[in-house]
Amino acid sequence: MSPRSLAQLDPAQLLVRVSVPVGFELNVAATRLDLQLKASGTSKAAAMGLTEVAVSHAVRSGGLFNRDVPVSTYLLRLTPEGSRQLQELQRFILANDAKQFEFVLHVPFATVPASAREAIFWADLKRSQSEPFKPLVDGTTIKFTIEQDGG
Repeated sequence: MSPRSLAQLDPAQLLVRVSVPVGFELNVAATRLDLQLKASGTSKAAAMGLTEVAVSHAVRSGGLFNRDVPVSTYLLRLTPEGSRQLQELQRFILANDAKQFEFVLHVPFATVPASAREAIFWADLKRSQSEPFKPLVDGTTIKFTIEQDGG
């Protein structure tokens, strides 16, 4: 995706889909899509909040040599403020001929099973109703570290 194609997106149609193993829950209120744009000599960034559209349950492939994973899949869209921020960034792209952009998806957990040492997750982006979801993170494993109380 180029900055110009980003400028053509309808913020109301942008969807993010995040799948986590059953037993894990996202902190939806803290999810966000950070976007930073760079044009010659200037830049602009926004941390756009996401809100839940739906949660469903399914099974995703664990990969070539791994078993399938039962997952909870969160469908998210930009909040009204996030949509406004994206529109502002789109105006910046057009006014400043932005050449580079970077985005980061923040999806913190609200619940992690006590025995969990790792989790596999998926994140997909849908730019419009007429396009399919495109993978951002395809079955990546996150390892957890256990912090001991010093007291």
